[in-house]
Amino acid sequence: MKSIFRKSVAAALAIILTGASLTGCGAAKIDGTKTVVTINDEKVDLGVLAFLTKYEQAQIYSYYSSYFGGSGMFDTVENESTQSTYGDTMKSEILDQLEQWVLLRQHAADYNVSLTDEDNSKIAEVAQKYIDNNSEELRAKIGASKDDVIEALDLQTIRSKMLDPMAADVDTNVTDEEAQQTSVTYVQIKLASDTDSSTTTASGTESTATVEEQNTQKMTDAENILSEIQASGDVANADIKTIATGVNSDYTTSAGQFTTNDTTDTSLDSSIVEAVSGLSDGTLVDHVITSSDEKYYYIVRLDKNFDTDKTTEKKASLLKTRKQDNFDSIVEGWKSSATITVDQNVLGTLKVTDSDPYTLAAESTASTADTSVTADTVSSDTASVAADSTASSDTASVS
Repeated sequence: MKSIFRKSVAAALAIILTGASLTGCGAAKIDGTKTVVTINDEKVDLGVLAFLTKYEQAQIYSYYSSYFGGSGMFDTVENESTQSTYGDTMKSEILDQLEQWVLLRQHAADYNVSLTDEDNSKIAEVAQKYIDNNSEELRAKIGASKDDVIEALDLQTIRSKMLDPMAADVDTNVTDEEAQQTSVTYVQIKLASDTDSSTTTASGTESTATVEEQNTQKMTDAENILSEIQASGDVANADIKTIATGVNSDYTTSAGQFTTNDTTDTSLDSSIVEAVSGLSDGTLVDHVITSSDEKYYYIVRLDKNFDTDKTTEKKASLLKTRKQDNFDSIVEGWKSSATITVDQNVLGTLKVTDSDPYTLAAESTASTADTSVTADTVSSDTASVAADSTASSDTASVS
């Protein structure tokens, strides 16, 4: 659950972009004009944090309430020693992001980043949606004014504009040796354990058998699959999935890959990596493999020693990681030397609880409104979060 709250608070902004409105039934109101945090003498009103937090609360509730039955979601204690709840964690992590955004704006001039007239116009347009789509009573309860929304959008826009210039000095050369991906196709057969008392035969019937008997049958099945693939006449193009499910429909066939020259890569079980070492493309490992933890049998075909498409994808992934690490390092440096003061009394007035719920209005969750207004203002990765709430990092997503 905690990882949910590490997703970018850009999700809250993306909801605004689609014209989404909130519903809330709690009675509590907060004073959004009070200063919640001061960063290098720059004061941030509670209303900015409240705006981001309440929309994020609604976003999370919309996606995850089914897992929690609609209750006990934010009040669940996450840390027994401090008795902090998931709601507390969400608020704390959004505050941390807000602090980072302010620091980014404070250093924007170092990278020749600023808002244009067009940016400001679009920000004002989006902020007006918040006013138009949420009642005065609800806005008062949230504690966020139009100016607070504009401030949040200003900060997010600066953040999005900072990503490229901050990555300007990152080494973009990712070599084939670093990124090389080896691809395989493999059948996975789970071995029986002491908790298993029956097995499914090839005909689909259940039969009682000891663990040893079950695993003997599974080895026989694995060897039969291996033999059928070998007898296909074209191992490199054999339909391994069809062959495997023909023996037992419970057996799964997967495509996977690993970083060829990275011994720390755990994408695939080490038994598979070792078994395909030295083989040529399209070659079947000539024996049934037992996994390193002795819980599975594998039948494995080496598809490509150097998978060009997967290697290209890996290069992009490694470069993104480099940029993200560089970005995080710079921001962390700013934060470590900054003077940041949080008014805990003011922060404490903002609650994220199940007794004060916020949800997206029904028409908002189904909205397909055009989000093109964010092309220059709120970055494209922000807009995408509206469709997929799992799409962003806990700081800023570097693309």
